[in-house]
Amino acid sequence: MNELFQTTCNTPVGPLCLIATDAGLVNVYFPERQRRKPIACRYADKHAVLLHACRELKEYFRGELRTFATALVTQGTAFERAVWDALPSVPFGETRSYAQLARLLSVPGTSRSIGNTTKKNPLCIFVPCHRIIAASGSLAGYAGGTENKRWLLMHEAMHARATDR
Repeated sequence: MNELFQTTCNTPVGPLCLIATDAGLVNVYFPERQRRKPIACRYADKHAVLLHACRELKEYFRGELRTFATALVTQGTAFERAVWDALPSVPFGETRSYAQLARLLSVPGTSRSIGNTTKKNPLCIFVPCHRIIAASGSLAGYAGGTENKRWLLMHEAMHARATDR
């Protein structure tokens, strides 16, 4: 992989750590909830990809942006990439269950695998795994924490209603 650059973007749900290469964003996470081994990278608050990503996050949190255009670089198994690639198809302000996502991907019966994969999503918010919930409606497993998942869903629902009027 190319050289990695990092910055922190302050948001209403707390600081987010953003890591990118010149090709695109590779990781976005809540630093206080990070359980993985830290990634070695250089701090660079003037990096073009990171500046673009932070600008888009600010627009998203102001309710002005529904779809991100920041270039993303994902690494994972074919199944993981298929799940992550499907997540943006869930519309802003809406949710789907793990089972619904499994049916969309034509892999019924893989709800648990879908859940484990969404929890490993390396690009939270940009790849909206927070929009996937349990069939019961519970906010099951979000690497950023249930409270942040609830906030993001309420934020999107509020802004989706405001622009649908």
